[in-house]
Amino acid sequence: MIWTIVVLAVLVLVLFGFWVSWRASRLDRLHNRVESARTALDLALVRRSSAAADLASSGMIDPATSLLLADAVRRAR
Repeated sequence: MIWTIVVLAVLVLVLFGFWVSWRASRLDRLHNRVESARTALDLALVRRSSAAADLASSGMIDPATSLLLADAVRRAR
């Protein structure tokens, strides 16, 4: 009788360990996905602000819009 309880307790602990390990690996994968998405968004913001800065300094748009665009670029960076 006592061996049955010990074996069941060990089995429950092993299953709980597998479950915790599985959850931890899922959380790690989620963390990696969030970090890569954040990096991609940051790179897109830098590219767009660079393009907007080029447009603001090109002289192809009126001065008022150029100032507004340059201010938006400065706030984005």
